[in-house]
Amino acid sequence: MATAYFHKTSKAEHLSNAEVLALAHDLVALFLEYLRCEDPGSDILDVSALPAGKSSLQNAFRLVIATESREDSRMRLMEAGCKLARFQDHVGSRIRISPSPMETACHDGGIATPLLAERVDMILTEAADEGIRLKNLLLASADMAARRFDGPTTAPRFHEGGLVLGHTRIDPAAARINSSFSEW
Repeated sequence: MATAYFHKTSKAEHLSNAEVLALAHDLVALFLEYLRCEDPGSDILDVSALPAGKSSLQNAFRLVIATESREDSRMRLMEAGCKLARFQDHVGSRIRISPSPMETACHDGGIATPLLAERVDMILTEAADEGIRLKNLLLASADMAARRFDGPTTAPRFHEGGLVLGHTRIDPAAARINSSFSEW
């Protein structure tokens, strides 16, 4: 993940593949730095707290994971990318998810109003659903990288006699006969 890419950003509509990949790495690094500083834990935060657009960060994680050759790095990137589900639209101030001590709990069960409880439940459900969706999306990227990097190495598809795997042996005499008919 800490790979440095030399890139000179050109016009956005004409970026090379290397420039797009470098920008994706930059976005992922920016989000990882944000996580180190803010540590959202299990809290729910507003999307506006993100250092870049949420969909841009999701796409950056997908691209970086799909092009990462090391399996352990892919798994760590997936774990970090799934934390994007903790950022939801219209949350407002941070919603802390932690048990409260009995002496500070409200007498009405800890929730000020049923409307607030319903809103928090809705936000938590959306975050859980998005977490599942995001995990599947990033897992597909990791699977793509695994097929590319972790699979068997590409070996020549030829047998010792020069035949391509999957083809039957051609009799050289029959091949000469067939070629002589094409000359007529």
